[in-house]
Amino acid sequence: MTKKRKDLKVGSPEWISAWKRTLCEGFIMRCMLEPSIHYMRFWMKSFLMDDSNCIYQIRFERFLGDTIAAPRATSTKYDAPLEAFLNDLENFWVGETMHNYLTIQKLSLVVPHRGFIRPLGNSNVVLLPTNHPVLMANYGAVREWAYQAKRGLVKSDNTLAEEALDDKVITYDQHERVLWQVFERRFKTFLYQQELSVIRDTVGEVVSAEHG
Repeated sequence: MTKKRKDLKVGSPEWISAWKRTLCEGFIMRCMLEPSIHYMRFWMKSFLMDDSNCIYQIRFERFLGDTIAAPRATSTKYDAPLEAFLNDLENFWVGETMHNYLTIQKLSLVVPHRGFIRPLGNSNVVLLPTNHPVLMANYGAVREWAYQAKRGLVKSDNTLAEEALDDKVITYDQHERVLWQVFERRFKTFLYQQELSVIRDTVGEVVSAEHG
């Protein structure tokens, strides 16, 4: 008998399998906008599994406004079982006033993509829709960064883009390049889904026109 979504109890084998399916077919994302007086910081953590069932984290960070800080991207392997990863992810932010909304307890469902903003002068975070215009603009930068990383122009040790493109020979691990290819492909699908959701939110469902 097929399990219904409402029957997926947090921590159950079925619930863990749902998370694994998300990691294998897509990715888990948490992103944050942190505005200050002179600039705004956007960062995103994404987690995915490769064909060997290894979990990887891809972190992207960029700054907008009156700052010279350059964007950064890193990819690291998570050397622990899936259950330990989910436990760590549940504690994504540590603090009494913060919660990362990994699960909706009443439904016990996997929530793969979340966006947040920390308002200026406020220690709390506010949940944003993943198709929010500011997030969508930053997603474009993430996609471009993934494209550059796939080509071997970005290293995963916090090497800045300007250094990587400065006529230097880059030693680049082939497996890491494949990882960026996988991420880029899945992220393009995510962007497509976000664009569709924007259309639905603004003009409604698209239907076929019937001519009389």
